[in-house]
Amino acid sequence: MNTGIEINFRDYLEAKVTVDDMSLHKETFTRFLSKISRLDSPCILDVGTGTGAMIRRMIEADWKDNPVIYGIDTDAKNLVLAKKRCRKLLADKDMHIEEREGGINGYRGKANITVRLLQGDLFDTKVQSNLKDILFNCITAHAFMDLVPLEQTLDIISLLIDEGGIFYSTTNYDGTTTLLPSYED
Repeated sequence: MNTGIEINFRDYLEAKVTVDDMSLHKETFTRFLSKISRLDSPCILDVGTGTGAMIRRMIEADWKDNPVIYGIDTDAKNLVLAKKRCRKLLADKDMHIEEREGGINGYRGKANITVRLLQGDLFDTKVQSNLKDILFNCITAHAFMDLVPLEQTLDIISLLIDEGGIFYSTTNYDGTTTLLPSYED
């Protein structure tokens, strides 16, 4: 049924941030943030970053070291909004903002959070080649893995993540589903 109403995809992504926040398994996500925030030289890749919701969640962590957070998305308009939202969050944290091509840097004293936003398709071999030059010790994929070919995507991720790196991917969005038994690590 065509209602004649056109939905802006970025508006949709922003509208569902609150729903996603409620549906993330709090204990798992808290443990994830705790673990990555203690990494030495954290370098993170968020695939299918959209408007940067997961990056914004990570900016909120209490970082031991200065993270560099990359986001990749095929839609340049998504990334423009992601940059705007990340810039506002960093400013809200009383950080000085330095604009950089493809991203922003927020700093206050010795604290430094760098956000790099890349337009590209994870399945493009040229993009993969460029990303392989960066040593990622964490990769996130929120609301992404259910939209892509699983085996192919995991093969790409295994090429981009450091040995022993952390891969965080959501599997449900309704806020009530629980997968048991929980895994202790």
